[in-house]
Amino acid sequence: MKIGKTFRALTTATNPANWLVEAFGGKKSKTGINVSVDSALGLAPVTYAVNRISGHIAQMTLEIYKEDEDGSNPRVKNNIYRLLNKKCNEIMTPYQLKEVMMVHALISGNGRAYIERNSLGTPIGLIPVLPANCQTLLVEGQKWHLVQQSPGLAQDVIPDTYLNGGYYKIPDRDMIHILNTTQNGIWGMHVIDQARDVFGLTQAGQEGAAVTIANSGRPGMLLEAPAGMFRSPKDAQEFLDGFNKKHEGVENSGRAGLLRDGMTATTLPVSAIDGQFLQQRNFQREEVALLFGLESIMGDNTGQTYKSISERNTAYINNCLGRWMHKWTQEIESKLLPSSLEAQFDTTLLMQGDPNSLADYTLKLSQTGVATVNELRKMHNLDPVEGGDLLPHEQAEQTAEKQMAQQAENDQAAADARDNDPAAGKETPKKEDN
Repeated sequence: MKIGKTFRALTTATNPANWLVEAFGGKKSKTGINVSVDSALGLAPVTYAVNRISGHIAQMTLEIYKEDEDGSNPRVKNNIYRLLNKKCNEIMTPYQLKEVMMVHALISGNGRAYIERNSLGTPIGLIPVLPANCQTLLVEGQKWHLVQQSPGLAQDVIPDTYLNGGYYKIPDRDMIHILNTTQNGIWGMHVIDQARDVFGLTQAGQEGAAVTIANSGRPGMLLEAPAGMFRSPKDAQEFLDGFNKKHEGVENSGRAGLLRDGMTATTLPVSAIDGQFLQQRNFQREEVALLFGLESIMGDNTGQTYKSISERNTAYINNCLGRWMHKWTQEIESKLLPSSLEAQFDTTLLMQGDPNSLADYTLKLSQTGVATVNELRKMHNLDPVEGGDLLPHEQAEQTAEKQMAQQAENDQAAADARDNDPAAGKETPKKEDN
């Protein structure tokens, strides 16, 4: 299969690869501003959304469960569990790996990690691959990832057996691939390509605000001088220059001014155009939040309100993080685990923000009998106790069995005592009346 030739055909002047576009600063939006990954991440709402989602996915533990014949699902601490939660490779922690892959998936549409295997085919490492250095395509019905060689990156540890010319040719079975929104199921869509004008407008608003502040020679007021106060336009200009020097810029905000010789100052109100500009900035924050599946961005109060932190976190998990957790677990189960094992994110950590709600939640779990004592204690970071691995109904059954056994033992002891005592069980003769 001539995959290298196919890749070169896809990277042309009319259809450049993402890495080539990024190298030249990205494409222009309708605002005329170039929008790239770096410029998008320079926007506070974008950075907040990416950090929030990637950070929460990264901090959650990926548990491995085994489905037994009796219907139970005990946790398994195998080598895959250690790869996902303890040590994924020699230079990264699992938190860093998951966070990096999520940043790639959120911004560039594709989060990838090469699966390093030993001679037996057992996974022993996960190596992140930069999206700008990789292209995914379908060749003769098979999915492949072509990774460009790039010195100084973690992906350089990919074995030379995959090397084909200047690219590593990696089959999909050896690549964890987390896709963002996709039209074909083969590769994820670049969020900047999807909404370039949204980012461009937000970036233009930010740059416009910065320029306005930097060039804030208009101090928000109009100065009026009596006729004949300035002898020449030069004197008037020197006065204005001195005034602007003392009052323009953020560092001079609120500084006292002095007017003389009958000069007056009129404060200029915020114009309708300026008001629309501020409203547009808020609207841009809402658009960024929608792009990333968030109900709101910090500082934006237009989203839904909830009764408690736990209720809000539950909605956030279901409405935003849920799709990403399913993408992760299905990739892990299909490429790292045998069919008898399954992966699941532990969302307990995200539910610990409200102690009162967590206590109420714990009480309900205990009363309904769906969690063991030790499972509930783990939610509160408490050590397990002996006998705490049974569900409430199992504990009740065990207690009843112990009581029945103790009663039977007591009855048997009483029977043995009667058998060994000749006087036991005989009636005491009644005394006759005189």
